[in-house]
Amino acid sequence: MVFRKLLTMIIDGTYPEKARLPAERTLCKDLETSRGTLREALRRLSDWHVVESRQGSGITVQPKANWLFDVLPTYLLHQIATKPTAELIPLFKELMHAQRDIFIMALRIATRSADPDKLDQALTLAQDAFAVRNDPIAFARADFAVISAMISSSDLLPLQWLMNRISGVFSELILTFGANVPAPKGYIKFYETLVTLMKAHDEDLVVAHATLYLTQIDNMVLEALAPLFEQAER
Repeated sequence: MVFRKLLTMIIDGTYPEKARLPAERTLCKDLETSRGTLREALRRLSDWHVVESRQGSGITVQPKANWLFDVLPTYLLHQIATKPTAELIPLFKELMHAQRDIFIMALRIATRSADPDKLDQALTLAQDAFAVRNDPIAFARADFAVISAMISSSDLLPLQWLMNRISGVFSELILTFGANVPAPKGYIKFYETLVTLMKAHDEDLVVAHATLYLTQIDNMVLEALAPLFEQAER
């Protein structure tokens, strides 16, 4: 895929920050693609703030700090391929901490005005997720949908937009890494308790309950990813 190949070349430094990309004709030849396909790839990279096009200056690579969250799956794959395990584990831990903090912050806010009926619907989704627990990728996707439904139970549009923004990235992460993470013990009980606490609008208990559970999930993910780190080390 031309888009992914060009993004990887930018991530690995073939085209470093502030560098000007070659002319379209040269890129088409190097990437063995058509001008239309290349332009679509460049448009997506621009949407993700990876490159910027300026009249008279061509297309330049933007600083990594300007990139959007969508870059994450490809960036992580590159890190796994090039970094030693000692550097990979802290990176993944920080990523999971960030994800956990986002979810917990969103759950706290949603608890203030959560709709009981929508929480019951989210609990039904949890039961559906548990039913596919033997398929790690299907379960991970379904579980993310449960969290999203819990957060969207408040009808606060900014929270829903946040989940919409990150859902595609986490879906790709699930497909990319496909860690064999089983459903944790007490899965349904966790969501039953979470629904009860959110219906009571008890923000502090929601945060405490969710933190313990999501920390457990993080540890399970790290354990499941260990073989991937070991393979990268060889």
